Amino acid sequence: KGDYFRYLAEFNAGNECKEVADQSLKAYQAATSTVSTDLPPTHPIRLGLALNFSVFYYEILYSTERFLSISFSFFFLFFFSSSY
Repeated sequence: KGDYFRYLAEFNAGNECKEVADQSLKAYQAATSTVSTDLPPTHPIRLGLALNFSVFYYEILYSTERFLSISFSFFFLFFFSSSY
């Protein structure tokens, strides 16, 4: 759902963009909450969600700080929980 609303936000402007961006944020937050308890940090779906959520912050909300925060936190979580 988060990706779907993010794509809509890319093609809308003004209030409509804000509305779908809010829906996207809520969907990403709900998905993050679910995968945090149900999937290990190294699971491809969890990693894909982290990537897409960080792209949402960078491209839709123009938040480089939040983009980097999500990216680094998932990188370190993956790195320290992997068996390499």
